[in-house]
Amino acid sequence: MKYLDLEQRLLHFRLSSGFKNSAISGAKLAGATVANAAIFAGKATATVVKHMPDAHERLKQEQERRKK
Repeated sequence: MKYLDLEQRLLHFRLSSGFKNSAISGAKLAGATVANAAIFAGKATATVVKHMPDAHERLKQEQERRKK
């Protein structure tokens, strides 16, 4: 999944005039920021889960070596 374009949202916010338009574009900017944070968290979690079996196996081998 691709990140949302914050630069475009920020430009729209800067160019908006009036309270209503500023509030709407500000809410869109905030929403895009939160969405990007969620996308990042999802990608990071997927990476951790992907590497978890390897890490678990290395940890298990390390524990076995320490027992000897």
